[in-house]
Amino acid sequence: MNRKEALKILSLSPSVNPSEYEIRKAYRKLALEYHPDKHSGASKDVQKQNEEKFKELGAAYEFLTGKDVKEAITFSGEDLDGVSSTDDLLILLHLAIFKKQADFLEKLLSRFKSSKGEKFGDYINNFTTFDDSPLYIACLLGYTNIVTLLLKHKANPDLSKDYTPLLTACSMGRADVVEILLKYKANPNLSSGPNNFLPLLTVIFSHTNDSNKENYIKITELLLKYGADPNTLVEDSIRVIECTESNILKRTFMLHGNNKIKKLMVQYGGVDLHYLFTYGLFATCFTSCMIIHVSSVYKLSNYEIPICIFAILFCTYRALEAAFFAKTKEPSPEFAEVMTEKVVNNVGLNAEDNSERIDNALA
Repeated sequence: MNRKEALKILSLSPSVNPSEYEIRKAYRKLALEYHPDKHSGASKDVQKQNEEKFKELGAAYEFLTGKDVKEAITFSGEDLDGVSSTDDLLILLHLAIFKKQADFLEKLLSRFKSSKGEKFGDYINNFTTFDDSPLYIACLLGYTNIVTLLLKHKANPDLSKDYTPLLTACSMGRADVVEILLKYKANPNLSSGPNNFLPLLTVIFSHTNDSNKENYIKITELLLKYGADPNTLVEDSIRVIECTESNILKRTFMLHGNNKIKKLMVQYGGVDLHYLFTYGLFATCFTSCMIIHVSSVYKLSNYEIPICIFAILFCTYRALEAAFFAKTKEPSPEFAEVMTEKVVNNVGLNAEDNSERIDNALA
């Protein structure tokens, strides 16, 4: 490798003589783009290409500066002094997340407040410079301390370009991350992604395909506790609760298909229509048998009569329970407070928006 090749790798013009600061800045920006952790969900070929590019960037940096590449991604207060643009700030923020440098992040977030009225705007919720928001990356990597730190500094838990942080944490079975997001008012009924998946629906499918099922059961209860609606329509006539997996025999003869996730949904107000219909039908059939017996069209034997009566009572009880008494749990008071606060905030935002429109019209 010569100097011209090294500069080209870092997307620097060979005709200029960049300073060490400019070389470090160029390396950091490209290292962030090709960082292996950022592409952990990609195909093996893509992961391999990015790993090779990441190593090539490191080699170019070391050739041009004569310093260990680790120096370029180990941050200090001097790096904060050199921040002059939103891009500078976002590069530091994202790389510090990948390197799990919580102490440096705390200094960065405390020094540069994220808000529309501040010098660098609401940068913590920015995903225009890079593909994903800082919070999404922290959730993807499962860094709970950094997720909490970002949320404390007003990262929006519902912000998404494709998938929300909550949906991502649900799909990965990260109950600890899900709990943090919900405590910081993430919306459990917000769909996202190309297929508009709901967090609860994502958990159902992930639970089916993953061996670590207990994590998804815990996530289900967290979502329901914070107000996820199991009766939400996924398609025109299919509700979330009806997407839970169980075979026809289990659905028919076992309580809620012997499915723990469906049972939780029922406890939080989900209506198991299949179960209700099945036992309603059974009760009707056994009642018809008794009517036929009384009308003398067909006489039941002495041992069939008590069996039939028991079956009527049992099936009627099950049907009534499914219809009216299955709900035994309520969303937590925290959820009620969150919803009240969101309504108040929405009213405030609408009032502010209307005021701006009136001012513009008068002007």
